Amino acid sequence: MNIDKLFADQKYLGQELDFFITKKHIKKIQENKELVNSHLKKARHNLEFYKLNKEHHKFNDWLIVTLYYAYTIVLWHSLQIEIIPPKITMPQF
Repeated sequence: MNIDKLFADQKYLGQELDFFITKKHIKKIQENKELVNSHLKKARHNLEFYKLNKEHHKFNDWLIVTLYYAYTIVLWHSLQIEIIPPKITMPQF
């Protein structure tokens, strides 16, 4: 997968999305303004946390996670997709 091409080539982005939809890793969702607003509120909250804590280098890992989730939430809704979590089977002891 060519990440730069995903942003530059709409057709390529569509092909990649179709691939992951076919593999049942993601699914298309209907637009839901209430859900979008809720997720945008959460993304803004995450960005506020980042701004307040970006000078505390001891917590860089949490800052990266915060930015990742803020970006991912917005990306999901702009593409109208939902990530399907993998099925995890717990081992029997």
